[in-house]
Amino acid sequence: MSEFTEAMRGATDAAPLQPAHCTDVTTGQQFVLLSSADFDWIRQMLGDEADTVRVRDPRTNQEYAVLSSGRYERFKAFFEEDPLSPSEKAGLLRAAVKSRLG
Repeated sequence: MSEFTEAMRGATDAAPLQPAHCTDVTTGQQFVLLSSADFDWIRQMLGDEADTVRVRDPRTNQEYAVLSSGRYERFKAFFEEDPLSPSEKAGLLRAAVKSRLG
């Protein structure tokens, strides 16, 4: 597991109700901190989503999956903007699985 940085701390504090968006200070690359429980749910539903680096906030003991911004775009609609209803979520998941199966 990687270290929970000051940038991550600031991002999670600024966005307590949705995934935190951060920028790696050394590379300039953007990434998203998605709660590990939410990421594991996505992985279970999609079936083909690879695992990723995890970090733990030592203040809250909350674990996060660290995702590149591009990778997060695949399922961003589940966690941001206008929240989806359970039936909309199920429909999106069916479409994602169907597109994978061809």
